[in-house]
Amino acid sequence: MKKSLVLLFCILLLAVAPQGVYGASAHPPTYTYKDQTTKLKLSQEPLDWTFRGARISGNHVAWNKMKTFNKGVSYFDQIYYGNLSTGEVIQITDSESYKSNPVIAETAKGTYVIWADNLNYMGGGGGSANDIFSYHVETRTLTKLNKTTGIYFDPPEAHGQHVVWSDRNAEVPKVRHADLNTGAENVIAEGHKPVIGNGIVIYQSIGNAKNDYKNGFYYYWLSSKEEKKLDGWFKESLYAFNGRFAMGAVSGGGVRIFDAKKPDSSGKTVLAESKSQIRLALGDSYGYIAEKAGDDKVRLTVVDLLYQETFPMDINAAFDRLIGFSGDKLAYLDSENRVVLRTIEAPLDRSIRTADPIHVIMDGKE
Repeated sequence: MKKSLVLLFCILLLAVAPQGVYGASAHPPTYTYKDQTTKLKLSQEPLDWTFRGARISGNHVAWNKMKTFNKGVSYFDQIYYGNLSTGEVIQITDSESYKSNPVIAETAKGTYVIWADNLNYMGGGGGSANDIFSYHVETRTLTKLNKTTGIYFDPPEAHGQHVVWSDRNAEVPKVRHADLNTGAENVIAEGHKPVIGNGIVIYQSIGNAKNDYKNGFYYYWLSSKEEKKLDGWFKESLYAFNGRFAMGAVSGGGVRIFDAKKPDSSGKTVLAESKSQIRLALGDSYGYIAEKAGDDKVRLTVVDLLYQETFPMDINAAFDRLIGFSGDKLAYLDSENRVVLRTIEAPLDRSIRTADPIHVIMDGKE
């Protein structure tokens, strides 16, 4: 009798469990999607090799493209901004200088486009020096963020009011940080290739003669100035971070994800091996691993970050036309260069995307 009551209780518990509760399942969950074509068209002309890639945040997209002339192509990129809601396109730069890929920062003071640019050092003996520029979309104001001259080889990264980039103007590279709201700028660590989200920076420390033990990847919390070594190693700058989850390519050809809420964790493999060229992107609770297939096609694997599971997804887009995520909406370019937003629809029991799932444990198994 007692065993029957326990069994009945367990059955009732599973029946009334809130959305987000999960356990072992004989059948994999089914995810669907809906595509919405936005008003934003990146180019009236076909996009070819002169298109250098795009980044997205909210309703905002920034990209760089080599400018074409009647006599051919200028090998200097120009920076553009576009709005998904209005379709407005702004050409921000028109200069003969080398520029990095731009990023978007949404702050309480407005939207910024940020990139590295050697505009002030072209032909002037500045060597490999760059500046970090921000462009305020609402006021159309250009500002130089860096206070000192540096070799800012890696593209900057931004989230909210915070911008980070690498300075290779010394024997040991340094990670610099700027606050868009206050204008403050400072060095936060020795290392390079930083990414940022929710006030947390991940960077690679390459060590030096005095500090060899620091070779590896680190979390750095801007508010507390604490840091902790990440128990993993990414390769070839193939990693992304959304402020909680980091996903990166690791030795052996696989892809692993790490959780900043569990900084001591060694992560979880979400792709065992890939021999193709890959790109990674993270949204709020989803990510993707794009593998380049033949004829510039893409093999897309979507990662459910909350449940740490993957599933394949068809997409009618070339490898170079994937943009990333706006929130949890996957963004890509269609054949007419319009931005398409794909809403991923999770199964009912996984439809709450703002909280961690609740684990039900029965007989010692999840």
